[in-house]
Amino acid sequence: MLRRVLNDDSLPLRAKVAAAHVLLYAQPVSRIVRLTIDDVTDDEATITVQLGDPPSPPPEPVAVLMRAYIQSRQHLPYASSRSSQWLFTGRQPGQPMNPGQSPGSSA
Repeated sequence: MLRRVLNDDSLPLRAKVAAAHVLLYAQPVSRIVRLTIDDVTDDEATITVQLGDPPSPPPEPVAVLMRAYIQSRQHLPYASSRSSQWLFTGRQPGQPMNPGQSPGSSA
């Protein structure tokens, strides 16, 4: 399933990143959507996600997607979304994505 998510070019980047984290770390969607920008560390050599202690480095295909996703957040259509600390911003300002909301839908 992870390979399918990573190779499906019809999926939006946000959906790929969220699904990859659900599949890799066996975390519920409700936990993944509550990740913040501060939960992700990128020292340009390694990217890690703070899901526990110690932080987890995703494998390279997912790390590449994660970097691309974080960079794409700078181009979100709403300033409130760009300044949000939530990794997966929701439709409501200052709120994370709703677990029932499709990760591919606009923030």
